[in-house]
Amino acid sequence: MELVKGLLTNQALTHALSRSQISRLAAVTSEVAYPSDAIILEGAQPSTSIYIIMAGTVVVELRKDWYTVGVQVLGAGQMFGWSALLGSRETMFQVRVQEAATMLQIDGAALEETFRTDPILCREILQGLLRAMADRLKASELKIAELCGTPVKTSPCRIGVGRCPRTSEGASS
Repeated sequence: MELVKGLLTNQALTHALSRSQISRLAAVTSEVAYPSDAIILEGAQPSTSIYIIMAGTVVVELRKDWYTVGVQVLGAGQMFGWSALLGSRETMFQVRVQEAATMLQIDGAALEETFRTDPILCREILQGLLRAMADRLKASELKIAELCGTPVKTSPCRIGVGRCPRTSEGASS
């Protein structure tokens, strides 16, 4: 659990949390590893966990029998699986590992229980998840525009990865 606490301490999602809040979050978090091409979340299935990527990359994609469309590539420090906090809602996208990845896996049901006793922890985590949701929405909008042939002007940096070193603009504004 000490390793998980240390890993959680260095995440944007948890920067405003106290040591005791990090400990509560670590209690519902485990470290997991996946090989390349592993499917972590399947489309049309409810998510039960939130994942923070520590190393490697995953791709969020829409997969059908006759095609697959990549929507967003996520790397270290980014998260997915936020729908784990929305009850039994099915996900639209699947998440597949591109490069072998290690992640922190936060149990959604246990996190909800923790929220009931710690509203500040709840607020901080939900704000981080809203940022991740906004990034996913922006990536989806850009992919739809691209598929429709609309010229899209984007930052040279990946969506959702903090500040862009080339333009010094926030990539998720």
